[in-house]
Amino acid sequence: MSKIMKDTHVYIPCPACGKTERVKLKWAEKHKSLKCAKCKKSVDLRAAPSKDLIARTATALASFEKTLDTLHAEAKKFAKAIKPKNDKKNKKMSKSKKAAKKRPARTAARRAAVPALPPVDPASL
Repeated sequence: MSKIMKDTHVYIPCPACGKTERVKLKWAEKHKSLKCAKCKKSVDLRAAPSKDLIARTATALASFEKTLDTLHAEAKKFAKAIKPKNDKKNKKMSKSKKAAKKRPARTAARRAAVPALPPVDPASL
């Protein structure tokens, strides 16, 4: 079971007072009733309206997970197709990248050697 299933919320209205209660889908599927926070009456999760909301949320979540898995599989497939081959060009590029990494260290040392400007006193202006 994925983390999405555990964290998805179902919004169930109380039949007595109308306040909407928010419970996690995994919890709602395993319990029979819920106590309303406003009127303290029990809300039956096995009744038709609540059961329908839970089922619709679970169906939408399953559809979402299926689509997400399909997208993930396609991304993996395209990543393998784009992956560079091991040839001489890549080796030359890796050497130039190593040389490029050394350059900023040299320029930083040169910048440190430049003397700083003297501070300006605002009162003298």
